Amino acid sequence: QLKLKTPYQLWDGLFQMPSSGRLSSRYGPRVINNRSRWHRGIDIAAPSGSTVVAPNSGKVLLAQHYPVQGGTLLMDHGQGLISIFLHLKSFQVQTGDRVVKGDPVATIGLGGYSTGSHVHWGFYVHGSWVDPQAILGRLF
Repeated sequence: QLKLKTPYQLWDGLFQMPSSGRLSSRYGPRVINNRSRWHRGIDIAAPSGSTVVAPNSGKVLLAQHYPVQGGTLLMDHGQGLISIFLHLKSFQVQTGDRVVKGDPVATIGLGGYSTGSHVHWGFYVHGSWVDPQAILGRLF
């Protein structure tokens, strides 16, 4: 569970999609191999190497590769709002970097346990999962 509450706001205005690819998997329940699982974000399919941008301004908490998640990027938007991106190919940012909404931060890949080239975007509000599509076009 991602519970972090930076005391100040880093985001600016409305949140945007991090990629212009096709929505390939929605947030919420799904069944895989007869097992019910909760998908904690959305998947955006696009060709490997496609750009991922910051959905809003923030600070990079982590930019690292892992065996299961592949390239993983965590971004603090301040006041308990955090984005997580998985299955990335490469990074244009490092841990500790400040980013502005729309800045290129990574490229889409097939990293980790993945069935196709995409980016997984998860969104957390005070440690609870939230559908990233629900925050688009909203001011907090």
